[in-house]
Amino acid sequence: KVSVEMDFSKLEKTQELYDPELKVARSEQVTEEIASGSENIPAGIPGVVSNLPQTQATASSTKTTPYQQKRTNKIVNYEITKTIQHITEPMGKIRKISAAVLVDGVYKEIEGEMRYFPRTEEEIEKFKAIVEKAIGFSKERGDQVEVVNIPFDQTFFKEQAKIEKEMENIAKRQWWYQLAISVIKGIVLLVLIFTLIRLLKNLTKSITPEVSVPKELPKPVKELEATVGALPAEKDLEEMKEEIKQIAQKEPARLAQVAQAWLKEE
Repeated sequence: KVSVEMDFSKLEKTQELYDPELKVARSEQVTEEIASGSENIPAGIPGVVSNLPQTQATASSTKTTPYQQKRTNKIVNYEITKTIQHITEPMGKIRKISAAVLVDGVYKEIEGEMRYFPRTEEEIEKFKAIVEKAIGFSKERGDQVEVVNIPFDQTFFKEQAKIEKEMENIAKRQWWYQLAISVIKGIVLLVLIFTLIRLLKNLTKSITPEVSVPKELPKPVKELEATVGALPAEKDLEEMKEEIKQIAQKEPARLAQVAQAWLKEE
């Protein structure tokens, strides 16, 4: 929690600042007075007799001494640096910031149970330093930051962990379900493929006529050629085709041998 005291008053002020260190001589006035002349100074033998009234006229004498007096007067006027400031402080000035921070401790699992351990003083000081930097702490302004370590209520987190675990179990079950469906689909596909192959084989066997094994050995190729060549030349083409069909039905193996011989000769 952070509390901020604000000053929304508007302040305008004017300041005149004088700096005695920075001064400049603006004017200077010098006056000199010289006086000269002479003066009479009493002279005589020093003592009591010469100072007596009745003997002063005879014992004393005067001495004339010249003199000269000189007096100088100097007046300097200085200009001192003056700064005039017009200050208008904005509204919404921060007077003081107070922050209170609650920090949870550390939880460790011991014998299957989570136990609470408070933070150390060093950790509390680190948290306090972080908060001070975040709020722009100013000691001159009187800001205050308090960090307290207390255990938080773990009910919400326990319920959240329970929900996450249930969701994880549901996801696992769904994964196994999808895997089982994929396996079943694969098995069904394989069964269909094998069934189709067997059907094709059976269909091929039913379409292809079975070749009966001749009871006697096939005739040589030359005899077959002689048989085919002995057909009357005057027969028309249709009769020849019919006879070839009959030979093919009766002795197909022999006809195949003749065809192979013709292909080799060509």
